[in-house]
Amino acid sequence: MNSGGQASAVDEAVIAWIGHEVIGRGYSAVGQATAELKTSLSSVCTDWEKSPNEMDTVLAEPRDAWKKLMAAWQRVVGIKAGPAKDPKQLIGEIVYSWPLVSTCAVDQDVMKLLETTDGSYDLSSRTANRRGIDALEYLLFAKNYDMTCSTVIAPKGWKALTDSQRAAARCKFAGAVVDDLTNQVKILTDAWDQDQASSFLSADWLKAGKGGSIASTKAALNLLSDSMFYLHDVVMDVKLGAALGIKDNSCSIQDKPCLADLESKHAGFNKEMLIANLQGFQSLLTGQNPEGKQGQGFDDVLTELDAKDLGEDMVKKTAAAISALEAIKGTIAEALESDYASVANAHKAIVAVVKVMKTEFMMTVGLEIPKEAAGDND
Repeated sequence: MNSGGQASAVDEAVIAWIGHEVIGRGYSAVGQATAELKTSLSSVCTDWEKSPNEMDTVLAEPRDAWKKLMAAWQRVVGIKAGPAKDPKQLIGEIVYSWPLVSTCAVDQDVMKLLETTDGSYDLSSRTANRRGIDALEYLLFAKNYDMTCSTVIAPKGWKALTDSQRAAARCKFAGAVVDDLTNQVKILTDAWDQDQASSFLSADWLKAGKGGSIASTKAALNLLSDSMFYLHDVVMDVKLGAALGIKDNSCSIQDKPCLADLESKHAGFNKEMLIANLQGFQSLLTGQNPEGKQGQGFDDVLTELDAKDLGEDMVKKTAAAISALEAIKGTIAEALESDYASVANAHKAIVAVVKVMKTEFMMTVGLEIPKEAAGDND
């Protein structure tokens, strides 16, 4: 965007590069990781049933595949453009419904699938909190086979099953979840496929202001800046702020750990997920794609506006926030109890990025702050 507020060749290059190389390849990485999880899961069901009390050994490969999938998703989870956030489709919520998760809902459908012997069970018609990456975390990382539902709503018959039967039931349902997830992720990868003339990328994103569904180049850039605010709205406040007791939390405490509000309760993958969130932010800022190839990002827009130093400062602060997270020893749950200051320091580093983004960055690029963040003093 030039100093007169008009769309420039740099703006169009940023939109094109981020659309295909960052978002498109980002979703492709999610698709590839989903396929790898499907392969690893399909090979362990028999062993899981035979050795239900050796989950750490039997499920080692699927758990690693899940972590790769989750990290890939966390890099694109904040993207506001396309079908992931389309209220008519809600693909993003189906792929990953956090914070609206329910292990009880998953328990109920594990049993429902087990009892449906005529093939009529259809996961695609079920609520989002029974599906997606969050359901898979519980299925693969739960410490035992106990039901998490209250006695009133717990599915009947589970207590009568042996651990081997329970393991088989969970593996069968996990397979159904992965199949459903594969279908949902394909919608996203197809939407950002440059080789499909009717894809969202080709017909809408690259035609912003030229007849597509996006009114202008500025509107497209605003969708990207809105995506960056995931760092403010979710990462800073909900993921870390609540767990630190700095923001409102389910524990109703202040300046003390609230472990109940950690995002990854079963896999203990919170630190890695937060790093992936920051990497996703970084990719919008610098244009670096999942393979590490550098391209056009918001730092190029800032350079065109004679604000190169601001872009470099944001890149430096983002790298510092990633380093602060990497410096936390052990899991975030462990650190909150043994080294609270290290987690607070990482939160402080993220706040530093957010403050520059909300003020100097948004004023310089001339885009609108999302309504959710406009009245926040952070």
